[in-house]
Amino acid sequence: MDKPVLFFSHSSKDKEYISFLRDRILEKTSNTVDVFQSSDGESIPFGNNWVHKIEENLKNAKVMFVFTSPESLNSNWIYFESGFAYSSSIKVIPIGIKGIDVGTLPPPLSLLQGFNINSEGGVNNIISIINKEFDCTYPESFSKDEYRDLSQYDELYSYNSLQLVDSIRFEFPEHLNDEIILHENPFKQFEGFLNDNKAFFCYSGDNTIHSYGMEFRSKNYCRKYDISGDFFLAVSPKKAIQCPEIFNNLPQKIYKYDKFTYWWFYICFAKGVKLEKTDYKLSELLYRQGINISKNKGNRYNFAGVDFYIETPDEYRYQGNTFNESLRVNYHLESFNPKIICDLIEKLINAKAITTRKKILQ
Repeated sequence: MDKPVLFFSHSSKDKEYISFLRDRILEKTSNTVDVFQSSDGESIPFGNNWVHKIEENLKNAKVMFVFTSPESLNSNWIYFESGFAYSSSIKVIPIGIKGIDVGTLPPPLSLLQGFNINSEGGVNNIISIINKEFDCTYPESFSKDEYRDLSQYDELYSYNSLQLVDSIRFEFPEHLNDEIILHENPFKQFEGFLNDNKAFFCYSGDNTIHSYGMEFRSKNYCRKYDISGDFFLAVSPKKAIQCPEIFNNLPQKIYKYDKFTYWWFYICFAKGVKLEKTDYKLSELLYRQGINISKNKGNRYNFAGVDFYIETPDEYRYQGNTFNESLRVNYHLESFNPKIICDLIEKLINAKAITTRKKILQ
């Protein structure tokens, strides 16, 4: 008896993510189903006609999962495959991965019922559909640890840990020393940074610039062309992970100085997140995770080449928006990879240096 066939439609740029997921699905179903994945190098042997093989497997499939990611949505290929499948009476189910929400998809995919993979429950939905469509009884046993293993193939991986973060914030004091001073008009400098990165922006009043996932403002109310006071930038955690340019290029843009070697930012945590602040307790917890005390200062710690320490921002710093907990991270400019933020938070969670209300990670 032929095995039932699932068709995984996806971008080749998501190959590692989909291959890992495919292997786990085959394990959960004891290899009693076939999963066709066009980019895995096995479903289509080298030298065969690629399009013909895809059409052949589409005809054999009963269910198609369309994995929508930032990469696949920029390709017309998933629309071709899903359109062919739908016209052939194959059940087509869109799945949002890597931060994509199926509720925001454009038509025609928005007309189909789907779900997101942002926890182990999303993967168990796949098992549930296999059970329903093929009359099987496989356990929906995909665990949190397995989801974390899958997430390592996501460029926004550690999605769950990012839910603990309210924002990533940068401070730009008016004077750091006699040499390092702000440009006369930091708003115009930030406009230039956004234009360089082809980002939309708009003013709100005279002292705030809004862009998608970012807000740049002065701490003191000031007119656009009468600059006084200090400035700060608030960035959503996902936007920060996607844009290393914010970390590596922005300080040089804002200041009249081109010899920066390092800068700093704050990881501001959501309400309900608690950090261990007692140094002798924290140092022991972190040491067990391979994080050492910094050579620069005893109450700081070093991870992946960056120094960090725990502090509570004062009310003035963020225009009256106080946060229960925050980390200050000092990093080297021009080479910082913001994915380190996810790795650091995961380490703190594993060390039990972070505690949360359970509902934050649901």
